[in-house]
Amino acid sequence: MPDTAGGIGRRVRYWRLRRNLGRKQFADMIGRSTSWLDKVESGERDLVRLPVIELVADALAVDPGVLTDARAAARAADCVDAAEVGAIRAALGRYPGLATADTRPADVAHLARQADYVDHAWTSSHFTTVARRLPELLGAAQRAVLAAPPAEQVDAHRILVTSYRLASSMLLKFESHDVAWLAADRAMHTALAVDDTWSQARATRSVARAMTATGQRAEAVEILLGTSDRMRREVAGRPASLLSLHGMLHLAAAITAAEREDASWPCPCTRRPPGPPSAWSATTTPTTPTSAAPTSPSTASPPSSACTRPERHWTSPRPSATTPSPGCRRNAAPTSCST
Repeated sequence: MPDTAGGIGRRVRYWRLRRNLGRKQFADMIGRSTSWLDKVESGERDLVRLPVIELVADALAVDPGVLTDARAAARAADCVDAAEVGAIRAALGRYPGLATADTRPADVAHLARQADYVDHAWTSSHFTTVARRLPELLGAAQRAVLAAPPAEQVDAHRILVTSYRLASSMLLKFESHDVAWLAADRAMHTALAVDDTWSQARATRSVARAMTATGQRAEAVEILLGTSDRMRREVAGRPASLLSLHGMLHLAAAITAAEREDASWPCPCTRRPPGPPSAWSATTTPTTPTSAAPTSPSTASPPSSACTRPERHWTSPRPSATTPSPGCRRNAAPTSCST
């Protein structure tokens, strides 16, 4: 469905901004002036010649039909494309620490709000927002770790862990498993650099997910339970920030162990923490409930254990014809972060 000049111009502007290209930068890429670009984006000047449309589309890394056809444009706007996945990969290949030191102070509080916004976009399945903002967030977080004062180092490292974790999740979603593993490994090394339990738990989940994607389920369970054991004693003192993460690690370990379909694999809920029994917490040691002996077989209760679960019968849902592709958003964009 061909569109009007105004529609084409709006799409040129949309994709230019989505690619994080400035007006002059993009005009130079296509060999035009900024005034020419302004007229195109405002609809004052039409793009009618096919060679010019192809030139603009090539610079924006989109199909020409995305600029000229309303339906194709709507589909493309809702999905992450190869260029955006490539931008995340490219961001992981940059090392700000090897360049000239940036003496500008890092605004860690502002950067933390940006990281929270991108994290919320991920949990809201608004993947186009994540893809557009994540490469810049990765670079800013790396520079913040280098420039932040000692009092803000933990916060800066948490932002970088979040950035690497989101990069790993996005790359796993688009089946770039090797690079996803690299991002997860960087998240773990970043977390260990400041000995921050919150960061280590987050990074562990990311590493375990990357391991599972490459078939290393046994190793994934071990690292999940290892971090869970390590943080066990801190949970009681910091339940607001650590209790949910502790549960997340156990849940991930249980799901990963179940995927092995190996009855001999130990259930994570019966795993004992390291150290002598006297050091175990009464609130975290699994116990087997006991009851008085039944008076008759009819009143007897079946034996229970910490791993007993109700039997469930699962049926696989039918695939829906309207199911979005992996890169398509399903929810509305989150509210913009405050600046």
